[in-house]
Amino acid sequence: MKTIAEQIIHLKPEDLEDFVPEMGKIYSGLPNKQYHLVKDSASSTTVKVLLITIKHWLDMESKSTDAMAFGTLFHDSMEALRTGQDLTEFSRVIDSFGRSKKTDAAEFILKYYPLVHGREYEQDIEEMTAKKVSRESLHVVADELEKKFLDGRQKVTTEDFERSQKMVEAIRGNPVTKKLIGYHGDAELSFFCEVEIEIGGEAHFVKVRVRPDDLIEFEDEVWIPDWKSIGDIATDKNIKMACWKWRYDIQAAMYFDVVSHFTAKPVKFRLVFAESNMPAKEKIRVVELSEHDMNEGWKDYRKALKNKALYLQDKTIWTGFNIPDNGIETISMRREPSF
Repeated sequence: MKTIAEQIIHLKPEDLEDFVPEMGKIYSGLPNKQYHLVKDSASSTTVKVLLITIKHWLDMESKSTDAMAFGTLFHDSMEALRTGQDLTEFSRVIDSFGRSKKTDAAEFILKYYPLVHGREYEQDIEEMTAKKVSRESLHVVADELEKKFLDGRQKVTTEDFERSQKMVEAIRGNPVTKKLIGYHGDAELSFFCEVEIEIGGEAHFVKVRVRPDDLIEFEDEVWIPDWKSIGDIATDKNIKMACWKWRYDIQAAMYFDVVSHFTAKPVKFRLVFAESNMPAKEKIRVVELSEHDMNEGWKDYRKALKNKALYLQDKTIWTGFNIPDNGIETISMRREPSF
């Protein structure tokens, strides 16, 4: 079998118009926004929703919270570090520009107009700001400019922006993670394949996709480091709670399965937690899930894909709940997990 590196298809900007990924392929250069538009294949987020009910999956909407925006900013910061790109040029989350009552509209326009319209417009800006244009008119231009620059992106505070950079510096300073980012790995590769699911003795194939934060291919094994931000890293309990809340075991199982379709080498999934409250190189932990957790994640991952395969087979919207005829359920208040 070829190495993963030998299988990567490197996309150029001109390749992206009307681009449709093929199953069984690995792509580099596929924008995150375009990756998420491939709705017919299940992502790790989709799998977690499929595990609830088909109805939840069908009603699924893309929502964002402040915590998610910060997580995306942290991932973009790590991608910038790994690829050597300028964070402001590709980040899906940007700071608030520092635009406030103290920021002059003309100064704002001068700084951000080129990023939206191209460097060749710098002369236009100089002429615009040199003319006796009313303050109100400048603010109208600045408002429109901000909307364009924010297209497909989210705002975060300057404080969060600086905090994410401190986390990156902590990862660079930690002796273990410094080695990880020192390898010539591949950031944000997009894997597409079909996974076989057996139903009633018949084989069904479900399209899936994964996009690891990073991937390092050694001679004898493949590592997938997944960068995670966490408020407080001091206790094992906090890490366990995060793993359970976000079902990192399902993510680990899915990444292992999909990447294993493209390599015969053992695939190792590593969670790299960086503290966000008070970032420091000592506050980094690299975690490998136990064999038990990986097995449980595998079961739920496969169950979710089976749910989708059943739906695709007969379009029955299974509720997922065992509701008795009288409509009243009895549940057990079993505490899971116990930390």
